[in-house]
Amino acid sequence: MDHTSLSLSRNLNQTLVFEYKDVNGDLQEIRLSVTRVFRKQVRLNIQAPRDVHIIRDELLNTAPENSG
Repeated sequence: MDHTSLSLSRNLNQTLVFEYKDVNGDLQEIRLSVTRVFRKQVRLNIQAPRDVHIIRDELLNTAPENSG
């Protein structure tokens, strides 16, 4: 899959909208809003269809600690 990158600045209460077509060709959207900024931490609100999996990057490709 070909990827591209875009860097944006957002302020408190501003939103990004990601639009895509689902398998039926219907337009869907994911909304990402900045809801809180405190020191070096930003709180985000994500609104997405239920079938969209949202996973923090640091949890991808990690093995469970007690697998066995």
